[in-house]
Amino acid sequence: MKLYDAVLLAVCLLEWRRRAAHVTDAMAAKATPEKSDSEWRSDGFTDKLIPALASISRSSGVLLGVAASSGKLNDTDYKKLLVRHFSSVTPEAECKIKELTPQGPDHYVWDKCDAVYRYAVENGKYFRLHTLLWWDHLPDWLDKGSFSPRKLRAWTVGHIEKVMARYPDAYAVDVINEGVADEFPGGVTASLDGVRRGNKWFPLIPDYLELAFKTARRVNPTAKLIYNDYNIASMYGWMREKSNAVYLLLRDMKSRGVPIDGVGIQMHFCLSAFDEPGTFEGIAYNFQRLGQLGLEVHITELEFNCSPYGDPCPRWNRASLDKQAALYRQVTRLCLDYSHICTMMSTWGASDRFSWRGPEQHALLFDEEFRPKPAFFALAEEFARPPSSPLQFQPNPSAFNYTAPHDDMHWDGEPADADNDSNRTDTDKRPPTHLPEGWEGIPLPGENETTTATTTSSGWRRAGFGSVGGLMLVLSCLVVVLSGSGDNGF
Repeated sequence: MKLYDAVLLAVCLLEWRRRAAHVTDAMAAKATPEKSDSEWRSDGFTDKLIPALASISRSSGVLLGVAASSGKLNDTDYKKLLVRHFSSVTPEAECKIKELTPQGPDHYVWDKCDAVYRYAVENGKYFRLHTLLWWDHLPDWLDKGSFSPRKLRAWTVGHIEKVMARYPDAYAVDVINEGVADEFPGGVTASLDGVRRGNKWFPLIPDYLELAFKTARRVNPTAKLIYNDYNIASMYGWMREKSNAVYLLLRDMKSRGVPIDGVGIQMHFCLSAFDEPGTFEGIAYNFQRLGQLGLEVHITELEFNCSPYGDPCPRWNRASLDKQAALYRQVTRLCLDYSHICTMMSTWGASDRFSWRGPEQHALLFDEEFRPKPAFFALAEEFARPPSSPLQFQPNPSAFNYTAPHDDMHWDGEPADADNDSNRTDTDKRPPTHLPEGWEGIPLPGENETTTATTTSSGWRRAGFGSVGGLMLVLSCLVVVLSGSGDNGF
């Protein structure tokens, strides 16, 4: 290495470490300097020193995606951010019934959904179609109209056929969004009484769930057909009852040959989501039992807000940033450790500027100025680390053969030996990980060290991201030096 190259490498190392040491304090103080300020001369789409998540994650077996809306794609900087860091895109609302048929059942407006699909095609991204049927966000003609079962059934089949046929390259489709009730006065039982959410289709069309999946499969034999819902991530804690209800429903549908490939687990969480003991461990349990049904898990709507839905954010400081980074790290590591089951994860947006709950909730990986937050670097470290043996649990076997009509589905499993990998199968389906030729970005090779499962209060190690992150840093800087001019990242 020439003296010039060595000096450049040293400067590269010192600069990134200096930024790491300063950025958390500045964000916590809600500093908003101009981008010309040297300490903020980093955004998520032009700075060579910011690792490209799309490049890091593409070889992990887990697809990293983002939800975006057609209107926000007109923001050039935001679009560059998405191109650089995410390998798939999900339309936020553009492909829902209300947006597609605002005026009537036979008048389709495709331009907004087409725009997100066009972005995916033009930028080599996977397109994740969301959603065919949702009980909420309906146009007035459907929400307030009166229909016979036969007429509604015919329109539903026709709608699914039209949407599926228009986007044949969709790699995954949320066929049903939130089809299970939130409360179960009679408890959750194997009879499934009271499990299905009452809506425009149920009970008018008792088999509408099965109808939707079968129709979608008939039109597209290869797309992954997904059931998507919220508050179902963990089979312990505050999500336990609904999680069990969805498990029972999906198990019943699979047993009857309904063509369902996976379950989408929404994660619109706040910083206290995993505070209740056992809640996070219950996610690993849930992954295992869903995997044993032959289902993939997609983390479809990931974000960690400052406060619960409807509540203002009381404060946002360094401790908040650290806890948010730790939560993103936990979820990412769990998905990677169970990548034979958890095959994709997608954040519900990229920047706090465009968060559906407002920038004051600080929910996403990039701040309002598109600067990467500690949570971003937590993801980068997890995607770059080598695979580790997943945390294994030995649940109560009777839970997999649940037939007792009044059993409450509680598992009393204990953690088993970490080397016991009996639940892993090499033939489980996973989404494609090969990206189109010409894909650009800064690849960060994997490391030979492992890190702890969670971060401490110092979470994002400001002095240089910890030992694994330090090695990642050296490798990234070597890429810059050895490539001469570096990689523009998009």
